[in-house]
Amino acid sequence: MFSSLGYKRKQAYILREVLGSLLDLIVCGREEDGMSQPTAGLHSGLGIHTATPAPGQAWGTVGIRMSESSQGNESVLLVLTYVCKILGIDLEAVRLIESPEGSRPTSVSEAAVIAQYEQEETEVFQEPFGWPELQVGVIREAVAVAEALPDYPSVARFALSALKTLRSAIDPDDQFRLHSRSVDALKIAVRRGDRRSIEYWSGRPVINIALAPLPTIRLPIEKSTSMLRSKGNSQAVPLLLTGGTDPFLYNPRRALAGKTSSVVVQNEPLEFLVTLQNPYIFDLEIQHLSLSTSGAQFETQPTRYVIPANSTIDAVLTGKPVETGTLTIRGCFVQAPGGLMREFILPLHTEQEEERITRKKNVLACEFGRYKYFGIESFPWHKAGRRESKQLAATSISSFKFLECKVVPEQPLLRIRRTTVTHGALMLYDGERTTIRLTIENISAHPIDFLRLAFDDSTIAPAQQALAEGNLSVFDTYESEHRLINSPVFSWDSDEAKVIAPNQNLTLSVNCFGKVGCTSGTVHISYSYTDRKESEESGVFYVRQVSYPLSVTVYHMLECHAMDILPFPSYVGNTDFHQQLQTGKRKDLVLDENWGWCLFSVEVRNAYGLPFDITFSRVDDDEEVAATSTTIPPGSMSRIIIPIRKMILPEDLITKPIPTLSDRQFVVAKSDLTAAEQKVQQELFWYREELFKCIRGQWQENLTESPVVFMMDLELDPIESIVYEGILTDIALGRLEPGQPKFGRLEFRISRLELPGHRS
Repeated sequence: MFSSLGYKRKQAYILREVLGSLLDLIVCGREEDGMSQPTAGLHSGLGIHTATPAPGQAWGTVGIRMSESSQGNESVLLVLTYVCKILGIDLEAVRLIESPEGSRPTSVSEAAVIAQYEQEETEVFQEPFGWPELQVGVIREAVAVAEALPDYPSVARFALSALKTLRSAIDPDDQFRLHSRSVDALKIAVRRGDRRSIEYWSGRPVINIALAPLPTIRLPIEKSTSMLRSKGNSQAVPLLLTGGTDPFLYNPRRALAGKTSSVVVQNEPLEFLVTLQNPYIFDLEIQHLSLSTSGAQFETQPTRYVIPANSTIDAVLTGKPVETGTLTIRGCFVQAPGGLMREFILPLHTEQEEERITRKKNVLACEFGRYKYFGIESFPWHKAGRRESKQLAATSISSFKFLECKVVPEQPLLRIRRTTVTHGALMLYDGERTTIRLTIENISAHPIDFLRLAFDDSTIAPAQQALAEGNLSVFDTYESEHRLINSPVFSWDSDEAKVIAPNQNLTLSVNCFGKVGCTSGTVHISYSYTDRKESEESGVFYVRQVSYPLSVTVYHMLECHAMDILPFPSYVGNTDFHQQLQTGKRKDLVLDENWGWCLFSVEVRNAYGLPFDITFSRVDDDEEVAATSTTIPPGSMSRIIIPIRKMILPEDLITKPIPTLSDRQFVVAKSDLTAAEQKVQQELFWYREELFKCIRGQWQENLTESPVVFMMDLELDPIESIVYEGILTDIALGRLEPGQPKFGRLEFRISRLELPGHRS
């Protein structure tokens, strides 16, 4: 009658009272043997009673289950479910389903997976319905009725449905009690042979999946096969000058390259970091947790996790791709104890996906509390159905973007077996050259037929930054580029690269050069196996890289000051002076009868605690024709003088602009010099370059009988003086450059000198 009048809550109240009155009659009417009941205590509705032994007999405690009848249970549960639905409690939020054969999840349609995903994304906008305190009380009654019948699958279903839909309204004690009852009820149902299982109920436990970064020694890097046809360091110069950046302001290919999927190797283990959450006050047990993949075949082992109460943890899932191709990580398979396995998809948060979810949340937010639904349409599940009916068709799985990995063929693996460097520390003098050896070993089953070495040190980044800022003048830019290209801290001979068979070794020699300011360096060894059919078809191959870091200490020992260019003495025609040039140490100066000479003079100071032998040489056609040497004690300064020929360069050469060694798109000169000053600077630059061809310097330690000769790289102070009968018009930077690797290099400053009527 109340239902016909529309008083559904009144009808629910009457039905609750009827169920309370009939429940005791139903339970008591099913007892078949009242004599075996214990005299004290009440059973808990499990249908198990304790038999009482006769007086004087010592029996063991035996549990006897009386015969039970389930007749009428379904009708009682239907009435109970109807009452709860009228009060806004959905006891069918978690369903009972027949368990499938095996451990794989039941087949779920694509539309159902999408609906579950969208419902979880918009769960925060679910409108509450009903009186929470009343709903919690009715839930307690419903669980008690199901236990009294007894119907243990229904006990678990009612308890878990309440936890799923009324979690915010249930206090912690009731949450823990409902969860404990559901676990016990599922265990009893399994023992009694019930093959039904519970749907997964705790919302979305998986909130994120990410591929754990591969170790740098195992990371495959894609390269073009054109690199195989290039020689060792042909690409090193532009990358060294630009720091590996593109010379163009915008390169669409490079922009697309940053959005590619991760690259992994076939038959090598992978680790995925899965973030799990538990919003309840009890520990949540995950009986089965594994990855859901598509595309390339992927082997993974399920694992078990226990998520602590009210916490978020990171779980590690491992697996191995067994074939090449594209591996797509859709999400995870999750199974709770006594429940069914369920797939949770986790699309990437792309711009399109974020926009779609935002639009749906905005629609729900606009409807929240604004539309009045009457009668049965006011229930949350009916309002959700009405919204879905007004929307367009569900999005397909193919429209989602998932985490993808590109699986490439198996790659070789290399390790550094030993080195000649102690504790990874290298100590050098400024300008010293030495060699270290690295022994590498192929520990894989594939040969290595591609081997390249690249180097990095602490002096490269500051120079690259200065070049990138573009605030240097053309002259300073040339100097910085020249240092980067021609004075590397590390170098090697690419002819040492050979094929390394499996389980074989190869020793590489790395040349080291002492440069002041260098504190660290790294040797990068790139290698690959390129003799594959796949590389020829795709036009790319993959390399791996192993790095060896070095701690570098460079000692500053020699300083150059007061570089002068002096006229040759006016007494050169003196017979005694000419005879002195033919004997003694002065005979090494090798002066001919043509007196077109001037004197090169420089002061060298030893700032170190050991003596050094200094030699300056005059070179003609890359051959040393004259030299002068001296030994400089610690803390002392010596002046070295050597005659050089005067030179006059043609006008077309000295008017050329200062060159640049880079291949940039635009090089803008940052200078405030006038046209006349720029002309003078260009003239000084080309005279300086010519001077580099005739003067070289070298030093050696004065400690052993046969010392090793190393390169030198010295700088002079910017303030210099020239003593000559003329006018000092300008001072510019200079550098003395080696023509052969065995000689040194001197960096200094030279001056331009104009004389009335002629130029020298």
